[in-house]
Amino acid sequence: MTDIKELLREIRDKRGELMHIRLHKEDVRLSLLPGAIRYDKDRVDFSPDDPMIKMIERLEKIEAKETKCEEELLKDIEFVNDIIMSMPTSVCKRLLWLRYIDGSRPMQWKDIADELGYSEDHTRGKLHGKAIAEARAVAEKITHAKT
Repeated sequence: MTDIKELLREIRDKRGELMHIRLHKEDVRLSLLPGAIRYDKDRVDFSPDDPMIKMIERLEKIEAKETKCEEELLKDIEFVNDIIMSMPTSVCKRLLWLRYIDGSRPMQWKDIADELGYSEDHTRGKLHGKAIAEARAVAEKITHAKT
């Protein structure tokens, strides 16, 4: 089994990757707008080298990559969410949820500390360590229960 801390990092990284894929997809879509690809006024070419066809193919590849990344991310989030919801300490649940699961990008430590009512150092250090330890223990129980 992958360590819970590593899995949380993977979720954070996949969320960032998904955001970049979506930005790239939007750039490619914008390039498909009329006027974005210039055709000479006397010549319109629909050969295999047509820039419009290449851009559409590129967009399709980006969309396939986006779908794959979303599926992997949702699978990981579902697994981690089961772990988080089974944790005994509500403040630890909330910390992991805010840092790794909620929103389109990880919440900053200062914002999490403000939300939880602790100092940033305490939240990032002791409380985060406790949350990871709880999550690790729950993950082991879940893994043993499945075997």
